[in-house]
Amino acid sequence: MQQVKLFLGSDEELSKVEAEVNAWLKSSGVKPLSIHGNLSPRTMMKQGDPKAFTTESGVRRFAPSDVLMIVTYDVG
Repeated sequence: MQQVKLFLGSDEELSKVEAEVNAWLKSSGVKPLSIHGNLSPRTMMKQGDPKAFTTESGVRRFAPSDVLMIVTYDVG
């Protein structure tokens, strides 16, 4: 029977989300069928926010993106 497991995080902590997914796969012993991810941008940040970043074309102020990882797996 197929099941789905969701993992949520931030693009600032991608390695944490990756470690969480890998640890769960290892500890659960399930057979993954597919793993998909999605980045969803949050609202714009206010000028002067320390997380704002500068590009060659000017200043863009975006908050960190939300990360969603979807693991489809088989429960034998």
